Amino acid sequence: MRSFLEDFCVGWHGYTFEQCDAESANLPTRWIDYTLWYNMTYNIGCIFGALIGGWVADKFGRRVTIFNAGLLFCIGTTWVCFNPSQNHGTLLVARVIQGMGVGNSSFSLPIFGAEMAPKELRGFLSGFMQMTIVTGLL
Repeated sequence: MRSFLEDFCVGWHGYTFEQCDAESANLPTRWIDYTLWYNMTYNIGCIFGALIGGWVADKFGRRVTIFNAGLLFCIGTTWVCFNPSQNHGTLLVARVIQGMGVGNSSFSLPIFGAEMAPKELRGFLSGFMQMTIVTGLL
């Protein structure tokens, strides 16, 4: 988080480090609004990724769905890291693309793992991804 504050907040916006490191009540309103949208667009992408991914999985299969999820991860992350226009709007579009990859893979990977696993491991492997997500949140 420290590098995000130093590189993005200070470098991009020209705020002082104290402004970026302050409590959220003391931050500029535009910064608070932008961080809200930055996180919310990712979750919106997750919703659409899961919905579209379900259709793709039914139509083309799970492997194509997983490949598309990886492709969306790569495109979105590359766009976030190398945002050529330095524009907030394009960065939010990239976050939607990242979220679509997450939503797409969140349902397709556990199902694919359970389908491919031996009978004895299906229950463990279908819940393993969710366990790792919750462990990561801690």
